[in-house]
Amino acid sequence: MFGSDQAAAKEETVGVKRAGPWAEIYYEAVEDYFWVPKLIGRRPLEVSSSWGELSEALRQREVPLNHILNMFFVLAPQAVLDAALSALVGAPVSGFELASKSRGLPELSRKAGVFTRPDFIFTNDVELLVVEMKLDTESGVDQFVKYAILAERFAELHPGLKAARLVLLAKTRDFARLWGDRGVADEDALRARALRGISGGGGIWKASGVQRYLQKASDAVRTRLCQRVKSMPLSVSTFTDLLDALTRQPGPDPTAAKLIDGLVKELKGRSLG
Repeated sequence: MFGSDQAAAKEETVGVKRAGPWAEIYYEAVEDYFWVPKLIGRRPLEVSSSWGELSEALRQREVPLNHILNMFFVLAPQAVLDAALSALVGAPVSGFELASKSRGLPELSRKAGVFTRPDFIFTNDVELLVVEMKLDTESGVDQFVKYAILAERFAELHPGLKAARLVLLAKTRDFARLWGDRGVADEDALRARALRGISGGGGIWKASGVQRYLQKASDAVRTRLCQRVKSMPLSVSTFTDLLDALTRQPGPDPTAAKLIDGLVKELKGRSLG
């Protein structure tokens, strides 16, 4: 190439740059639906903000991070997943795989009359591990008992799973801030309030779902639920714990390293650790 041809080729490549961290591909996909909503059967709507403004907002919200973490958990090699979940649980765990939320578990709770949709569900041969992510919202006694109900229902249908545990992934370990209840200063207080509510105590439930379920439940079901509330392990971990576990991974293969690097950049970009 000479003269004008060289100049044209240079102009064509000036704006080309390498793709950023893999999580950026997620936001680019969302942008496609923003500009062409008919792709998902939606009509074009008048929007009050630009894509740039919406993109910045999405990078602070919980649902997009939920989607990105789900992609990470399903793609991560087992050793990386084991390390991440061990950090969240606060003890060594292994062999868990991400379970689909589109079938199975949500229907279990709906059939029980109490619907709850966990952020992340993992299973291995003997245990159910539920992870609930909290960015700027509070949990509550209702939600804790809903997960106990879900665990009981699942155990009925899958006797091979002998245990279930709940993990809160949050910005803080401060129980008062996490649970939004002055009566819940620590884990013992949480379980005590849940047991009092199951036994008929007043002033516990903030919504009607659990209360309706308990009104229809037999004494045997209430007894099993109380035992589940007493025994279901609960862990509270922070995004810093997750970041530390990921950055300590010893020499993963290049693909795993790229996967970890992309998630680390996403979390740090959100000031989560």
